[in-house]
Amino acid sequence: MTETTPDHVAPLTPAAPGQRSTLELAARVMSIVMVGWLCAMAVFSWIAYRDGYVGVVLPVWNSLFVAGTLPIVSGVFARRLWGQRWVVGIATFTGISNALQASRSDSTLLWIGALLLGAVALTVRQAKPLFSDSDGNRGRIQQIVATVVTIGSVVISLIVVQGGGTERGRAQFAAEVQQSYEKAGVTTVDVSVKGLDMVIEAKTDTDAQIDAAAELMRGELAKVGPRAKAWAVGFKQIVLTNGSYTRVLTSDAPR
Repeated sequence: MTETTPDHVAPLTPAAPGQRSTLELAARVMSIVMVGWLCAMAVFSWIAYRDGYVGVVLPVWNSLFVAGTLPIVSGVFARRLWGQRWVVGIATFTGISNALQASRSDSTLLWIGALLLGAVALTVRQAKPLFSDSDGNRGRIQQIVATVVTIGSVVISLIVVQGGGTERGRAQFAAEVQQSYEKAGVTTVDVSVKGLDMVIEAKTDTDAQIDAAAELMRGELAKVGPRAKAWAVGFKQIVLTNGSYTRVLTSDAPR
């Protein structure tokens, strides 16, 4: 007597060798893609530090984050279940973080990163049946390192988002503005930093000239909006004055 499989029950069959190879390759490639994106973010943060947008803490942590993910990716290549779980978790969590930052800064690049990391998480999750938990007791050091740098990166990112710019960045930007006046042949303007204000003082200018300069600068800032470098390095106000008459520009509106 032979047994038959009812029509409504699908037989359980393992994935074909070709399909398994494709999933394994996809998981490995996407893990490398994740590391590549994290490397790019570290590079961008070092550039932002150079330009004075952020302090040194963020790029250092981002670099440590990259280093912490390398042993995790090695777990994916070794088909360890803990490696697969961590890659999915890191990609998901970092992707959400990128999306939140993108929504606040209107950054197309961060939106691309969020979508890219989402694809990494989905692909590596789909390949879960290929990973083994037989060596689940291994990889503890790698996981501890990944935990530390992940939590640290999240905390530092939140601090940076709440802050904005650095004292060094504001001094550099004020120096750039001063140089732009000098290159234009204007030697009667003095640009200085007072707290979170950039003060542009032209003692020989009339009130009308201060107004004209303020309107011109207001128009240039409006073209870029909140992402203008003056605001990105942390200035709250730009003060134009001749000593007796003053115009103040902010990221919201001029006064």
